[in-house]
Order: sequence, then C-alpha cells, then structure tokens
Amino acid sequence: MSKALIVFATRTGETKQIAELIGEGLRFSGAEVSLFNVVSGSLRLKSSSLGGGIKMAQDYGREMAKKLGL
Repeated sequence: MSKALIVFATRTGETKQIAELIGEGLRFSGAEVSLFNVVSGSLRLKSSSLGGGIKMAQDYGREMAKKLGL
C-alpha cells in the first residue's frame, strides 16, 4: 500500500477542505493518507519560483514524514 502525506496551512479553512478532498481521492485509490496542518503559516510563491517552491515543499514533506514516523 502506498502512503501519502498532505501538508497544508490555512487561514480560512478552505485549504483544509481541499486537502481533505485530495486525501479522499488518494484513499479511494488505495493509499494510506495522513493530513498535517502546519499552523505556522502558508507558503506563497510567485510563478517564477514555482520549481524551487515545489522542491522545497517536497523536502519539507519528507522531513515532516520522518518526524511523524510515516
């Protein structure tokens, strides 16, 4: 079974709802899904820095998975 960690931050709750919908879709596909709310704030990227932002998010996700024992 594959595992997925969805890390999100939200001010209004909308991002949490999106993360839960993504998680539901992944679970439907057979994945074990964990959601983690980063309460320290959101990450905002300009389109020109998207590539670097994606790598940063992937690195952060791996570190969080280690800390959570996933």
